[in-house]
Amino acid sequence: MHAQRIIVAFFAFLGASSAFMPWIDIPIFAAKSGTELCGWLCFSFYVFSFLISLLPKIKNQFTDIQLFLVIAPAVLASSAVIWQMLHLREEYGALVNNPISEALDFRVEYELGLYLSLSCGIFIAVVSAAIRLISKGI
Repeated sequence: MHAQRIIVAFFAFLGASSAFMPWIDIPIFAAKSGTELCGWLCFSFYVFSFLISLLPKIKNQFTDIQLFLVIAPAVLASSAVIWQMLHLREEYGALVNNPISEALDFRVEYELGLYLSLSCGIFIAVVSAAIRLISKGI
Protein backbone atom coordinates (compact mmCIF):
# COMPACT_ATOMS: atom_id res chain seq x y z
CA MET A 1 0.00 0.00 0.00
CA HIS A 2 1.33 3.45 -0.87
CA ALA A 3 2.30 5.69 2.06
CA GLN A 4 -0.21 8.35 0.97
CA ARG A 5 -3.05 5.84 1.21
CA ILE A 6 -1.85 4.53 4.58
CA ILE A 7 -1.79 8.05 6.02
CA VAL A 8 -5.26 8.84 4.69
CA ALA A 9 -6.70 5.52 5.88
CA PHE A 10 -5.22 5.94 9.37
CA PHE A 11 -6.38 9.51 9.90
CA ALA A 12 -9.78 8.87 8.30
CA PHE A 13 -10.27 5.98 10.73
CA LEU A 14 -9.13 8.19 13.61
CA GLY A 15 -11.47 10.98 12.49
CA ALA A 16 -14.40 8.58 12.19
CA SER A 17 -13.77 7.15 15.65
CA SER A 18 -13.62 10.65 17.12
CA ALA A 19 -17.38 10.94 16.54
CA PHE A 20 -17.89 8.57 19.47
CA MET A 21 -15.63 10.47 21.87
CA PRO A 22 -16.73 13.35 24.12
CA TRP A 23 -16.88 16.64 22.23
CA ILE A 24 -17.93 19.10 24.92
CA ASP A 25 -18.19 19.11 28.70
CA ILE A 26 -20.84 21.25 30.36
CA PRO A 27 -20.53 20.94 34.16
CA ILE A 28 -24.22 21.06 35.09
CA PHE A 29 -25.64 19.42 31.95
CA ALA A 30 -22.98 16.69 31.46
CA ALA A 31 -20.73 15.83 28.54
CA LYS A 32 -21.95 15.41 24.98
CA SER A 33 -20.36 13.09 22.48
CA GLY A 34 -20.08 13.74 18.79
CA THR A 35 -23.06 11.51 18.04
CA GLU A 36 -25.28 13.98 19.90
CA LEU A 37 -23.97 16.87 17.80
CA CYS A 38 -22.77 16.77 14.16
CA GLY A 39 -20.59 13.70 14.73
CA TRP A 40 -22.59 11.42 12.44
CA LEU A 41 -22.01 13.81 9.57
CA CYS A 42 -18.27 13.87 10.25
CA PHE A 43 -18.30 10.10 10.68
CA SER A 44 -19.82 9.61 7.23
CA PHE A 45 -17.32 12.00 5.62
CA TYR A 46 -14.37 10.19 7.18
CA VAL A 47 -15.73 6.75 6.28
CA PHE A 48 -16.04 7.91 2.67
CA SER A 49 -12.40 9.06 2.68
CA PHE A 50 -11.38 5.77 4.27
CA LEU A 51 -13.16 3.75 1.59
CA ILE A 52 -11.61 5.80 -1.21
CA SER A 53 -8.17 5.04 0.23
CA LEU A 54 -8.91 1.32 -0.19
CA LEU A 55 -9.87 1.53 -3.87
CA PRO A 56 -8.09 -0.67 -6.43
CA LYS A 57 -4.42 -0.20 -7.24
CA ILE A 58 -3.59 0.54 -3.64
CA LYS A 59 0.12 0.31 -4.38
CA ASN A 60 -0.15 3.53 -6.40
CA GLN A 61 -0.74 7.09 -5.31
CA PHE A 62 -4.17 8.64 -5.60
CA THR A 63 -5.22 9.81 -9.03
CA ASP A 64 -6.38 13.41 -9.30
CA ILE A 65 -10.04 12.45 -8.92
CA GLN A 66 -9.33 10.12 -6.00
CA LEU A 67 -7.31 12.86 -4.34
CA PHE A 68 -10.25 15.25 -4.68
CA LEU A 69 -12.62 12.56 -3.34
CA VAL A 70 -10.38 12.18 -0.29
CA ILE A 71 -9.67 15.83 0.41
CA ALA A 72 -13.20 17.21 -0.11
CA PRO A 73 -14.92 15.09 2.58
CA ALA A 74 -12.07 15.74 5.01
CA VAL A 75 -12.40 19.49 4.52
CA LEU A 76 -16.19 19.24 4.84
CA ALA A 77 -15.81 17.32 8.11
CA SER A 78 -13.45 19.96 9.49
CA SER A 79 -15.83 22.70 8.35
CA ALA A 80 -18.70 20.96 10.13
CA VAL A 81 -16.64 20.82 13.33
CA ILE A 82 -15.79 24.52 13.08
CA TRP A 83 -19.47 25.30 12.51
CA GLN A 84 -20.34 23.16 15.55
CA MET A 85 -17.81 25.02 17.70
CA LEU A 86 -19.28 28.38 16.67
CA HIS A 87 -22.80 27.11 17.23
CA LEU A 88 -21.95 25.82 20.71
CA ARG A 89 -20.36 29.11 21.64
CA GLU A 90 -23.54 30.90 20.58
CA GLU A 91 -25.83 28.37 22.27
CA TYR A 92 -24.06 28.19 25.64
CA GLY A 93 -22.53 31.68 25.68
CA ALA A 94 -25.43 33.09 27.70
CA LEU A 95 -24.90 30.43 30.36
CA VAL A 96 -21.26 31.32 30.76
CA ASN A 97 -21.50 35.10 30.88
CA ASN A 98 -23.50 35.71 34.04
CA PRO A 99 -22.53 36.22 37.73
CA ILE A 100 -23.93 32.91 38.96
CA SER A 101 -21.97 30.84 36.45
CA GLU A 102 -18.81 32.81 37.27
CA ALA A 103 -19.33 32.10 40.97
CA LEU A 104 -19.78 28.39 40.25
CA ASP A 105 -16.80 28.38 37.85
CA PHE A 106 -19.09 27.24 35.07
CA ARG A 107 -17.29 26.68 31.75
CA VAL A 108 -18.17 24.95 28.54
CA GLU A 109 -15.05 23.05 27.55
CA TYR A 110 -14.26 21.46 24.22
CA GLU A 111 -13.04 17.89 24.61
CA LEU A 112 -10.62 15.63 22.74
CA GLY A 113 -13.09 14.29 20.17
CA LEU A 114 -13.86 17.73 18.78
CA TYR A 115 -10.22 18.68 18.40
CA LEU A 116 -9.34 15.26 16.98
CA SER A 117 -12.07 15.42 14.34
CA LEU A 118 -10.99 18.93 13.34
CA SER A 119 -7.29 18.11 13.13
CA CYS A 120 -7.75 14.83 11.22
CA GLY A 121 -9.60 16.59 8.42
CA ILE A 122 -6.99 19.30 8.12
CA PHE A 123 -4.15 16.78 8.31
CA ILE A 124 -5.65 14.55 5.60
CA ALA A 125 -6.06 17.50 3.24
CA VAL A 126 -2.63 19.03 3.81
CA VAL A 127 -0.55 15.85 3.83
CA SER A 128 -2.32 14.25 0.85
CA ALA A 129 -1.87 17.36 -1.24
CA ALA A 130 1.76 17.77 -0.10
CA ILE A 131 2.68 14.20 -1.01
CA ARG A 132 1.04 14.64 -4.40
CA LEU A 133 2.91 17.90 -5.07
CA ILE A 134 6.23 16.45 -3.94
CA SER A 135 5.81 13.43 -6.21
CA LYS A 136 5.09 15.71 -9.18
CA GLY A 137 8.20 17.74 -8.40
CA ILE A 138 6.39 21.00 -7.72
